[in-house]
Amino acid sequence: MKKLISLTAMLLITTTLMATESRVGTMGGDINLLLNDEQNIFTYPSTALNFKQLATLEFGTLPSWGMGIYPAGMISIGDDETKIVLLGNRPIYSNNHPRNQMTLHAYGIDIAKQLGNLNLGFMLNLATRQENTSNGDTSFTYNTLFLGIIPGFSFRSGSMGLDMAFNLTLQNWKDEGEGVSTADTFKFAGSPFIEIDTRFYTGSRRRKIIGAFSFNYFKDAYEHNGAKFNNGNQLNINAELGTCIKPIRSSKLIGGFNFHFNNTSTSDTSGVTTINAGFVLGGEGLISSKFGLRAGINRNLFFYTKNKNGSRSNSLLRFADDPINVSLGAFIKLRNVRFDARIAHDLLFNGPYFITGTPSTLATTVSAIVYF
Repeated sequence: MKKLISLTAMLLITTTLMATESRVGTMGGDINLLLNDEQNIFTYPSTALNFKQLATLEFGTLPSWGMGIYPAGMISIGDDETKIVLLGNRPIYSNNHPRNQMTLHAYGIDIAKQLGNLNLGFMLNLATRQENTSNGDTSFTYNTLFLGIIPGFSFRSGSMGLDMAFNLTLQNWKDEGEGVSTADTFKFAGSPFIEIDTRFYTGSRRRKIIGAFSFNYFKDAYEHNGAKFNNGNQLNINAELGTCIKPIRSSKLIGGFNFHFNNTSTSDTSGVTTINAGFVLGGEGLISSKFGLRAGINRNLFFYTKNKNGSRSNSLLRFADDPINVSLGAFIKLRNVRFDARIAHDLLFNGPYFITGTPSTLATTVSAIVYF
């Protein structure tokens, strides 16, 4: 077993790496049901007080972000009453330029303070990009600024708890000739992105019932040479109900149902409405003093969509025919360091190279977390 642990640790460290999504992704991909996970900080800033001082490092390809290959991470310092978290190279919001899509990386800071049973948190995220290009008599300029303001709080009373956060993302960009005709000027003319996230839980240390709700709204518009174009409004509502169970020490099970509603209006008379609901199951546990495994599945159960275009509309209601998403992960604890890995899908379902003849990565995502 010691040789297996050493070999696994070496492979995880030398494989293409990525961080804190690993644990969440291998347990069904639902941070709200994982009451105590470092990923919660990005949604609920006040939950930074739930953890000791720590640092995470993540680097590699981040598929759910679509952000390419680059390092990222966070550092949390402070005591039980005050935490300061520095966030590096995180995505803040997708750029909605109609022709010239760009990837932006954000840096941020989160400050959390305890006031009795109430924990307060305040996070700022900032991303900016400025480009100036000259080619003879032709010049191009692109300037963009994204600012995320996320205040929130957590409340504890006996066996009950509540986490809540309000996310306001402001964006401002102007493109003069970049990626388009040199005479063209594009400017953002939409509204801020607004999101409210909340979750409530109650129960004992070994079992909690959890309910979560989120709402976000965004009005997309831009100006092209002084003329305003409305790309429509987006409204998303998500609700979850589940449980988190600790059957034995160093193990955890989560499960629940989720509901998603999306309405995208491209004009007053056209748009798309979609509704789907499904379930998630996940678990983790140690199989030795240092080595553990995780697994998770999630699946949509039904799907509804309605398309409207002027006076015409059509709708569809059916049972979801999507396959069940299965994931498997592993983790290693070495004193104050923890590595989380998500086993590659091809390796999990098709087998290693000596069976398939096709090269495959051992782990597609890995987290490195250091507590100090």
